Amino acid sequence: MARAPASLSRRAAVTRVESVLREPPEALRAARRSLDGLTGVRELSSWEPLPADTKRWALHFVVDTGLETTGFVPNPSAWFVTADDSYPLGSIYVYPAAENSITATFPHMALNGPPKGQLKFRTGHLCVTAPDAVFGRFGSAVEPLDEHARLEWHVGRTVEWVKAAANDKLLGDGDPYEFPVFPVADTGRKPGEVVRVAFQENASRLAEWNKCGEIYGLVPLHPVAHRQNVRAVGNFEDGGGHTLLPVSWGRAVDIRNKNAQWAAWLRLPHPPVGMPWEAPRTWAHLGTICRHLGVDFDAFTDQLSRGGRHKKIDFVLVGFPIPEYVGAEPVQMAWKAARLPQPVSRKMRGVSGFRTGPSQLRSQVQLTVSGNNPINWQPTENWETQILNARGAFDQALGETRMLVIGAGAVGSKVAETLARGGCESLTIADADVLEAGNMRRHALTLSHVGQGKAHAMADRLNRISPYMNAVAFPGALPPAGEGLARLLRNHDLVLDMTAEDSVLASLASYADGKRREFISISTGYEARRLFFFAHKGDNFPVNDFHVAMEPWIEREGAEHSAPDGGRGGVRDAPGCWHPLFPARDDALQILAGAAVRMVERFHIGELDPGLHVLELKDDPKTGAPTLVSAVP
Repeated sequence: MARAPASLSRRAAVTRVESVLREPPEALRAARRSLDGLTGVRELSSWEPLPADTKRWALHFVVDTGLETTGFVPNPSAWFVTADDSYPLGSIYVYPAAENSITATFPHMALNGPPKGQLKFRTGHLCVTAPDAVFGRFGSAVEPLDEHARLEWHVGRTVEWVKAAANDKLLGDGDPYEFPVFPVADTGRKPGEVVRVAFQENASRLAEWNKCGEIYGLVPLHPVAHRQNVRAVGNFEDGGGHTLLPVSWGRAVDIRNKNAQWAAWLRLPHPPVGMPWEAPRTWAHLGTICRHLGVDFDAFTDQLSRGGRHKKIDFVLVGFPIPEYVGAEPVQMAWKAARLPQPVSRKMRGVSGFRTGPSQLRSQVQLTVSGNNPINWQPTENWETQILNARGAFDQALGETRMLVIGAGAVGSKVAETLARGGCESLTIADADVLEAGNMRRHALTLSHVGQGKAHAMADRLNRISPYMNAVAFPGALPPAGEGLARLLRNHDLVLDMTAEDSVLASLASYADGKRREFISISTGYEARRLFFFAHKGDNFPVNDFHVAMEPWIEREGAEHSAPDGGRGGVRDAPGCWHPLFPARDDALQILAGAAVRMVERFHIGELDPGLHVLELKDDPKTGAPTLVSAVP
């Protein structure tokens, strides 16, 4: 046997000696003393440094609940709590000991796998912070941060966790529903090669699923934003290739089937959960759960092998209905994706090394998805619109409006991006200009777009923001009149002009087809100290009314920023129509663009009157904090 170099052996010996000689900080020792006499806790050890971790410590203790041992929860049970050198700061985790403790995975617990390396505890650290209904008998729901109480709080709530686990009360009716842990463990692949799968499910689709008799089929997984390791679920098909439930995505999802990977889908009547709360980790376990739920897993493998005769199948999607709260009725389908150990197709090779025929393919599939072969679960997410919008979105009526954005400059790019991030899904970007390096100080685009047309570059950027975005480019000047202008306007309900060019407004005034639209002109004043927002609803843009409303402001801007020689100091004929180098910092433009988007929403839902609205940007003289105030000429 080859020996380790002497230098490595000495280094390892020194590390072991240093670990033995290390003393825990006084705060940890004081916290340890606070556990003496804690109800349900005994056999407390001293702090020990974690192997190969110079900043964390572990403390062994035993929980004695006074309850009888159950099938999954022994009593007494052994545990470890870990804390940082920086205690009472840093993280605290409680783990089952490798011996004389629980080995199963429960709710409010990480996957409880075997110990890693030289550690003396398993991987299933507890979640003792929520819900308070489980742990409320011990102390406040708010975790204390002082050195005498924080550790006691965690260990005391561990006792309550163990009691709840023994009594099968970790989940109660009304608690938020949580999935068991579906471990992402794609053996033999690099972390970056794990595939994230997005689906879209809601209550209305659950109703459609409930009317559908099929429980097996095929579904394409389409690449998202040109990324092969992020894929969106396409139309669900039955075994014959007929669409059962269609889906609708935006332009970021490449729905061309030549770029799709295929999955076989399996629909279950309930979540696939083994006792006490563990997702299947092997294909044999999944088959057992399916049979327990009344689903013929062998019939699914037959479907999988039949599908492999026509397509290359890389994944399995397992779907099941879930509620929002424990004990409530299901509200949506959820899907979990698993990568097959090897793709199922006519090219699948059996043990002999030769290509398989139909019967051999079926046998090979049964060998692949059976026994103790591990399931390589992949991360999945529900990208349903309401879920993505939960962090903040505009009124739904605005989100569904078809918008034409004319001008993708400093203001236009910011307004368009804010609209996209707020849930607007249909934008046409009209701009004839090419992005230049000088635009970078104030533009939403980046150096990677220099030399590209602003319209195409912005449309591409917007499509990458939301999986439902349908942004298209019109890379030219707004047609002055005629059929070209008609084609551009007729399919839009809201027109946003951010060019501040009289010719554009004249074109918008020249076209009328009898359809009422919303027309909004947005521009800024010198140094972005003012926002000019003009809104109108009608069959064309009232350019004369606009000029009348703007005239006093044009005069005021000119008077305030006249150069000593009588020139306009870089100011051209109208607010916002400056040379590209006009002075206006990006922070000011962001504030004005954000205010403009809010005004767009309020006008659209009828809470802002038509006409001209002017906002002035004021800075606090001491802090510089900005304030927007309404202004009159």
